[in-house]
Amino acid sequence: MKFEKCPYCGDLKMSKLESPDGTKIALTSVDTSVSPAVFDPASGLVVEAYGCASCKGVMLRCPTITF
Repeated sequence: MKFEKCPYCGDLKMSKLESPDGTKIALTSVDTSVSPAVFDPASGLVVEAYGCASCKGVMLRCPTITF
């Protein structure tokens, strides 16, 4: 496991969070104009999640971002 410096607390205890079965994490949009809110499964943006063991902060990175 590779550790990085946490941007929140500065400890060297931030590492990539990975699921045991190898599935990816995705952000999706949610329509909150209706009740209950409806998730849009077609709007997913695959991200890499990192967590800090010290402060419990979570950071997301998206390798496919382009501008």
